[in-house]
Amino acid sequence: MTYPNILVLDYLKKTKQIKPELQMKAEGYTNAGYQQLLTYEVPGGGFSWFGEAPAHKVLTAYGVIMFKDMAKVYAHVDPNVIARTQAWLAEQQKPDGSWEVDKGGIAEGIINRQTDVLRVTAYVLWALAETGYKGPQLAKAADYVAARMGNVDDAYAMAVIANALVAVDKNSAEAGRALEKLVEMRTEEARVAYWKSKAPTFTGAQGEASDLETTGLAVYALLKSGRYGALANKVLTYLVQKKDPHGTWGSTQATVWCLRSLIAAMSGAVGETNAEVIVRINGQQAAAFAITPQDADVMRQVELKPHVKEGANQVEIKFSGKGSALYAISSKFYLPWEREAPAGREPLEVDVHYDRTELAVNDIVTCRVRVTNHKPLAANMVIVDLGIPPGFEVQPGDLEELVGGKKIQKFSLTGRQIIVYIEKLHPRETLTFEYRLRAKFPLKAKTPKSAAYEYYTPNIRSESKPVEMTVTKA
Repeated sequence: MTYPNILVLDYLKKTKQIKPELQMKAEGYTNAGYQQLLTYEVPGGGFSWFGEAPAHKVLTAYGVIMFKDMAKVYAHVDPNVIARTQAWLAEQQKPDGSWEVDKGGIAEGIINRQTDVLRVTAYVLWALAETGYKGPQLAKAADYVAARMGNVDDAYAMAVIANALVAVDKNSAEAGRALEKLVEMRTEEARVAYWKSKAPTFTGAQGEASDLETTGLAVYALLKSGRYGALANKVLTYLVQKKDPHGTWGSTQATVWCLRSLIAAMSGAVGETNAEVIVRINGQQAAAFAITPQDADVMRQVELKPHVKEGANQVEIKFSGKGSALYAISSKFYLPWEREAPAGREPLEVDVHYDRTELAVNDIVTCRVRVTNHKPLAANMVIVDLGIPPGFEVQPGDLEELVGGKKIQKFSLTGRQIIVYIEKLHPRETLTFEYRLRAKFPLKAKTPKSAAYEYYTPNIRSESKPVEMTVTKA
């Protein structure tokens, strides 16, 4: 989540809302993320998901855009990292101006489509142009993309192409044609507009995650071009509506491109609104505030909990004055496991089994995890989030052996969970592994639930039922 943190820090600085203590905290997170990202650089150039060869061109292109954005808000980004990454990408270009598709890995399942080489080329071209690279590779790649974009029938590929050609020269005829074709692919309704992708993104995102990523990329191209202003406003309205209660857009990729677009649009929206707002719930006023040109970009939050009643609740927002404002209403609630548990088999299934649930202090319990991909396609970048029972201590040596044996790619420990990273599960494949826990205190408690999901398509997930553990004195 380093990139979303970078964008939030950028937003706070641009709107002059940053405070010294908040800036220190945000920069601390950014520094930790920066240092970790550097460990994924492959010897010889480029980046991969876990720092092992071969490097992945599109991931590297995404990385160089991120490093460039990071350098805007964090002074300690080494410019040599950006320069050598740009150089490595430029060196991979083929004589015809294209960049080849990375074979295997997370790209499996989307190779050999008609637009694969084209969209990889467009993505790398966009990254180089967006980050200020000036080499001759840009012109060759732009010619390659412009000559072939007429065959593109997928909105995600077209959004990448439009961004690439706009970044090279937003006033060119080629950029204009790309934008026109992209706009033709939109779905437009009375107040909103968006794009739907026919194919997975380069990270394997599908469904709503893919559509949101595509829409974020598409409106970014419109905003950077300075064209189709009315349509861009409809798209931004759609993105605000699709934001979840956590303030994100599901997957990290979708969140990044949606945030990037909203920040790009921010300068045109600030200072245009001067109004009074009243919020009522069930006929009772909950808040009233003014929006002025000086603070029109500041987000307001109204807590409605004291006024909520059981059953249906009616929320009214009255806006009077000049301009307009976007809003979102979110809620959260608790469901017992029996009501939350899925009825049928999930596409990605996780089962967590403890070899015993009654033990004494200092006893060891073995946890057996089984993750199954029931889909006909590979599950890429699978995250297994394992809840640690209260009062138990993880024996990390077991997990380190799993990494050493290449059964899992990586793991990290927090106070309440073990996060396991699995690069790929093939269709119908089941992965089983074990680790041990030591009971530290006498207690009786339920384990946190565990979950498995695809990092880039988080709605493809399943959860395991919590288990009650009893620990007695030794």
